[in-house]
Amino acid sequence: MKGITTFFIIFVSNLSLGGVPAEYQENFESLQANLIVPDQCIEEGFDQDLAVCIKAKPVCDGSSCLKGYVSQTLYVIVEKELYPTVDDTMEQFLSFDNWVDGCSSDCDNSVIKMNSSQTISMDRSDESITFAEQYMDFEALVKDGVINLGWHRMVTYTRYWGIQPLEGQLRTVFFAVDGDLNAPPEYQPSEGMKYQIGMANVADYNEDYWLVTYTHDIRITKDIMPNIGAKILNKVLFNIMGAVFDWDFAVFDRSSIVYVEDEKQ
Repeated sequence: MKGITTFFIIFVSNLSLGGVPAEYQENFESLQANLIVPDQCIEEGFDQDLAVCIKAKPVCDGSSCLKGYVSQTLYVIVEKELYPTVDDTMEQFLSFDNWVDGCSSDCDNSVIKMNSSQTISMDRSDESITFAEQYMDFEALVKDGVINLGWHRMVTYTRYWGIQPLEGQLRTVFFAVDGDLNAPPEYQPSEGMKYQIGMANVADYNEDYWLVTYTHDIRITKDIMPNIGAKILNKVLFNIMGAVFDWDFAVFDRSSIVYVEDEKQ
């Protein structure tokens, strides 16, 4: 896959596959429930040779649900023929410098524009990445039906920690975006995203495929109803992960996705 640049900065600290920083422990615990693959993903997706499944839950600030955030999970099976080892698979995900070229050539430019993605730092222990920092700059079209709020730019600094793999997983990476709170001065100011907290996991699905699970809670600065935000972010995540794993978008078009409906909270 050609290189892609993004608006995220990811920082992975050398925790020697340790734990999640204390300030994110509550978020981390709530995200773990998303590692259970919904039956719908398996029955309507993976068993039917469809490799991509997305679950998104709008989480409302109040009863009117005019504002809120989105809890979103992508489940995808990745061919072992393309990525022979679990570290090859996680390395592909963490190859931030490649995101720009991949998205430039493959992403739907009516949904997302990838301006830049850079690896700031990356630490390793043996074959595993233990800590990384990423800087990313991209734009997403906030449009759903008759609602069109134009392009929303997000410039972010992201830190990634390689942690002890969770039960049933072979590799786990936890990541967090929290504005300018931890960003080096040269990568400030951030823009467009209040926070993003999540993790990426790789598990053994069967003899032919790895299962990659990407789950996160995300709130952007633009005030939109979270149910609309979920639809928009589904398109954005599909395009970014497709570019990361070099999907053939002639095959992996939107008709290839299984969507799991989740009640708003």
